[in-house]
Amino acid sequence: MKKVALLVFFVLCLASVIGGKLYWNHKIDRVKAASLAQSKQDSARLQGLSTDDSDQRSFEKKLAKLPESVKKAAEKANQKNGHVQIVMIGGKSEQELAAQLQQTFDNRFGELLFSVTVKTIDGLNSLNVMKKSADLLKPAQGSPDLVLYTPPIYADDRSVSTGDTQTVVRMIAEQLSKKYKHAAFFLNPPNYSSQLPYMNERIDELTDEADNQKISVVKYLSEWPKEAKRADVVAADGHTMNKSGQKIWLDSITKQWGLK
Repeated sequence: MKKVALLVFFVLCLASVIGGKLYWNHKIDRVKAASLAQSKQDSARLQGLSTDDSDQRSFEKKLAKLPESVKKAAEKANQKNGHVQIVMIGGKSEQELAAQLQQTFDNRFGELLFSVTVKTIDGLNSLNVMKKSADLLKPAQGSPDLVLYTPPIYADDRSVSTGDTQTVVRMIAEQLSKKYKHAAFFLNPPNYSSQLPYMNERIDELTDEADNQKISVVKYLSEWPKEAKRADVVAADGHTMNKSGQKIWLDSITKQWGLK
């Protein structure tokens, strides 16, 4: 009887040892599996963060040469699925320039981040523009982040003095600053005439005064042809940009703002 009891006790002990080992092996396998799964999740998360960081750095690099306020507007718009609102105020050349600038921004940043609105002032001189400036500064939606203003200096000829043209530029810049504190203002100088040298002098005076007033300027006239070659980049009127003139402007602003 004692032998039977000892045998039963030995079998139970052996079963307990084997069962315990199987239990702990199973538990260890589950811990290993859970640890491996967590490791894969962590790796995927870190890889995702790395990708996000890389995309953000790439985006910030594309913004690097834009005006500071425009960079901030673009970062905010990118986070909130919004738009950077650009308003171009000028003559009939602005219609085509705006379409080309919009395409350039779309190519650089994808569609919808930047929105270019055109406000034409054909037939108006600078004094007339000043009267309408409050409406001209507004984009189609929201508030402007950047305004490019091309003064109607050819319409001003013999009706508005150079000094008054310069004053209107300053007043529009100040009006924008007061109403839309975050917005950037750029003077986009009218292009040189192939027929009227005295108008070219007025344009230079306008640009110099803007520099003196610390007003930002689109620097494209340094690339404009000299003397007789100016006829190659304008229409028959001697000052409206043709396709070649538009390319000079777009190439210059693309380089100035790092839009390639």
